[in-house]
Amino acid sequence: MKKVFSAQVEKDNVKIHEPQMFKDFLLKIGHEERIVVTVQKWYKRYSDKQRNYYFGVPVSILAENLGYTPQEMHDALKVKFLSKQQGKLIKILSITSLSTVQMEDYMANIRQFASAELSCYVPEPNEAPLEYRYTLSDREGGTGFITK
Repeated sequence: MKKVFSAQVEKDNVKIHEPQMFKDFLLKIGHEERIVVTVQKWYKRYSDKQRNYYFGVPVSILAENLGYTPQEMHDALKVKFLSKQQGKLIKILSITSLSTVQMEDYMANIRQFASAELSCYVPEPNEAPLEYRYTLSDREGGTGFITK
């Protein structure tokens, strides 16, 4: 059983943002049970607008130009730009683990690669045509990444 809670460090104290929910969760685990506590710095996860742009513009344009499905293109881009060597294996990061800044860096790398290596122009978010739209239901329903 795993759940993520946010907190704020204030001087020498830690203030849990939802203390009652935190307490209830601990009680579900049981009394006198050992637990693992992981602490990391909070970061703002990439936005819905970034996700919509990513799937609606670079993924869709490159998939269409290279003959991939949008999901295949998404996977290929992750392998190319979000892979890290870990010992003898390669770890491929999920875009859901990216902050807003990391997501923009990822998309900038894709635009640069598309231009330099594929001679394919991928517009910046402020240049993307308004008819490009992506919704999560498009992806889950398999109807495609662009709806017009």
